Amino acid sequence: MASPDLTQELTCPICLEIFTQPVSLECGHHFCSSCISQSWQKVPGDVSCPQCRQVFTQRNVRPALTLINIVEKFREQKVKVTQPQEEFYCQKHEEKLKLFCEDEHKTICLVCGMSSAHKTHSVLPIKEAAQIYKNKLETSLETLQKQMDLSLHSTREREDGILHMKAEVDRLRNEINSLKKQFCDAITPVSLTHTDFQTCFYRSQMEFYKPGTDSTQLPADIAGEPVKYIKVWREMRAAISPVPASLTLDPETANNQLIISQDLTSVRHGNEQQARPDHPNRFTDNLYVLSSQSFTSGRHYWEVGLGNKPYWIVGVCRESVNRKANITRSPENGFWVIARYPNCKSLKIPDVISQRKVKPRKLGIYLDYEGGQVSFYDAEDMSHLYTFTDTFTGKLYPIVNPCNHPDPLTLLTG
Repeated sequence: MASPDLTQELTCPICLEIFTQPVSLECGHHFCSSCISQSWQKVPGDVSCPQCRQVFTQRNVRPALTLINIVEKFREQKVKVTQPQEEFYCQKHEEKLKLFCEDEHKTICLVCGMSSAHKTHSVLPIKEAAQIYKNKLETSLETLQKQMDLSLHSTREREDGILHMKAEVDRLRNEINSLKKQFCDAITPVSLTHTDFQTCFYRSQMEFYKPGTDSTQLPADIAGEPVKYIKVWREMRAAISPVPASLTLDPETANNQLIISQDLTSVRHGNEQQARPDHPNRFTDNLYVLSSQSFTSGRHYWEVGLGNKPYWIVGVCRESVNRKANITRSPENGFWVIARYPNCKSLKIPDVISQRKVKPRKLGIYLDYEGGQVSFYDAEDMSHLYTFTDTFTGKLYPIVNPCNHPDPLTLLTG
């Protein structure tokens, strides 16, 4: 039998949240201990019940022991059911993080906001704070764009080193434009996690000095900033709404050696052939499976959990790729993929993983259909791995290959 929803009965009439240290008044009504104390704090003389208005000459409250036990059990159940990630709940009070403290640059719960530790601090609702920082980040990107244009103009005044400087500026312009496109996709306001905002915004306001007669290098402080912005933005977005698109795997396209989970989000290599009917969309010679979702326009982002798998292939492909032959995984054949795989170059797959000291455990894939770009990131720190540039026509499908290894690849949905 399903447990009844006691949220309404266990909600404090003052703060409208689940009771924290509930107490009982003489009239029988219950409130959080801190809520009733603050309600009566500035009232001289007689006080009254905030709910029924019964007047009391003495401020007698007593702990509601039975209710405290019920609330504790309810909180335990609620956390198990509704708390997808511990970092979005206050570890001290087990309440959802709904406020942002500008003084300490961290998220706090309502109980923290009423405590003496934050009494004199500037505290905002988390969504309002998220919008403010979103605007600041976008402004900083625009400032960087103007600075890049200024740098390009100044190089034209010089003859020595102009070709080298122009290449540097063009590279940074493409990187910034890519980041701006990702920010345009940010529709919902986001939560703020504890990141180094002061340093980030301070450095984004740095003056971009005109290169001297012997300088052909852009300042390293400026060149490294765009990646930090997308890292901060991604961490902020994650706490309120799932960032990645919700994708599922299509069993009708899966090679018969692949085992797909019941929720259609995970795939691994099996030791035996799976009993599946023949289908024209099924891959027969390669261990591929496509998502059920395809894209014909717009900008999209999704993530694939890699774990510690030693081998994998991930990316996008055209709907029209040959599914019955062992063909080269190249853009010419409709594959825009990267891999952790021996002899990537022989497969014409960019070798962008083997040289990294720390191998990614989670891959972020960003598709800009009209812009003709497929970019890959280490989704844990948003460091850029590789970008394909091409012209897309027809349907594009996310594609994964777990290779001959039992550990799964997983489509992450939030």
